[in-house]
Amino acid sequence: AFIIENFNDQKPDLTEREGIVKTKLWYLGYTNITYISSARVAVSDMSNSECVIATGYPVLDDAIINSLITQNSQKVILLYDAGKVLGGNWNLNSNNQFRNLYVESKEAYLKDYIQGADFLVQESNNAYFIQNSYPSGWIKIGRNQYENGYTAFYLPHPAGGKGLILTYDPLYYTEGYGNDLFKRIIGYVTDTQVVEPITVPDGNIAFIIENFNDQKPDLTEREGIVKTKLWYLGYTNITYISSARVAVSDMSNSECVIATGYPVLDDAIINSLITQNSQKVILLYDAGKVLGGNWDLGSYNQYQSLCVESKEGYLKDYIQGADFLVQESNNSYFIYNSYPSGWIKIGRNQYENRYTAFYRNNENEGKGAILTYDPRYYTNEGDTLLSRITNWFDLTVSIYDDKDNFVIPDSYCLSQNYPNPFNPNTTISYQLPKPSFVKLSIYDIKGRLIETLVNEHKNAGYYSVEWNAKNVGSGIYLYRINAGNFSSVKKCLVVK
Repeated sequence: AFIIENFNDQKPDLTEREGIVKTKLWYLGYTNITYISSARVAVSDMSNSECVIATGYPVLDDAIINSLITQNSQKVILLYDAGKVLGGNWNLNSNNQFRNLYVESKEAYLKDYIQGADFLVQESNNAYFIQNSYPSGWIKIGRNQYENGYTAFYLPHPAGGKGLILTYDPLYYTEGYGNDLFKRIIGYVTDTQVVEPITVPDGNIAFIIENFNDQKPDLTEREGIVKTKLWYLGYTNITYISSARVAVSDMSNSECVIATGYPVLDDAIINSLITQNSQKVILLYDAGKVLGGNWDLGSYNQYQSLCVESKEGYLKDYIQGADFLVQESNNSYFIYNSYPSGWIKIGRNQYENRYTAFYRNNENEGKGAILTYDPRYYTNEGDTLLSRITNWFDLTVSIYDDKDNFVIPDSYCLSQNYPNPFNPNTTISYQLPKPSFVKLSIYDIKGRLIETLVNEHKNAGYYSVEWNAKNVGSGIYLYRINAGNFSSVKKCLVVK
């Protein structure tokens, strides 16, 4: 039952806003719409309708709305200013801060968003919000970027009636989150699943991203940098999942879950992945803020360094007390005094109690890593730290095609080490088209053997190995692979 402003509801004379909403309903498959002019709502029978929807003020009054929800167990959707009849201090503003939605409570049609998520719902023009005085009995669940500027409400009734208010203008919903929010509203009132889940293929990394588009992934700069670093390490099988649909997606077969921003995962999801699903979770930069603690930023070298306080987790192979620069510029996060519950502190910046590196090890093989430096500004040591995390997780370097079939390399290859130059750690990747006995060794520039990294039989596939050059001086070194009849040599540079 679509309540419209104009009188003609037989060949419906729709406003522009009503026409947009009708199109959105059609797109979701709801084409059976009965239009009712506000002039005859009071004498019409809507008791058998799927739901009642209104997009303007005033087309329904408060008595009719309350009667539909509480007496007739109806579902009522009030978009834009249609809920004004219920009271409250309604205001308009066109700034971006007023067109955003901040998820304050994971309830009703916001239940599958991330707690604290903040995204643009309306791309331009004025957006309504309700301030200080709110519709009686309705529950506040979302607001704009200002406290008390609420934009999302719902009203449940024990008999099954439901009401919801969303104050953004459907004429200007954003292509991503605005339309997604409309879909969730329809799913909430019709008790249907309208958000498509993603199932991560076996062995893929699940990369949780901030923006809505995860099919042709719309990555932030930080996410793009991390993707490139993962590729250099040989992890090219990545499934991107928007934070908007993490809650409905299946990550149980993923190699690991990674996030680089706040908030794209909430604490409940992170804890469930590690403790119940035996998953491995990497939280870079401020992605771990959802776990609590006092987080702050600093831009001096003292804040950008890592002091190894405990040789545990992904820092187990460092020297106790080692202190090195992880981030070359810009702000770096740290956590002080209050820390994420259940996580073990293993590294800090150069100030006491300002921790930057944590890990969590669950008895069911789930693991977690927090590293608070900004990946956009990693030094070579920063890149090595990311490699250490993936090695500690024991991630498998392998490549699958778009049908999830394991791809056998078609040739032998020895890749250039990364990072290069480096100090003291670097990663060397290679590929084998068939099972082979592999010997991979490091030599100095005069051809003298320094160290053998691999000396065993390997199946066909993609591999990487880390070299720690802490016991050699600065200079050019050679690394050589012999596998079957294949042999290759490349140079690398240690700079101390």
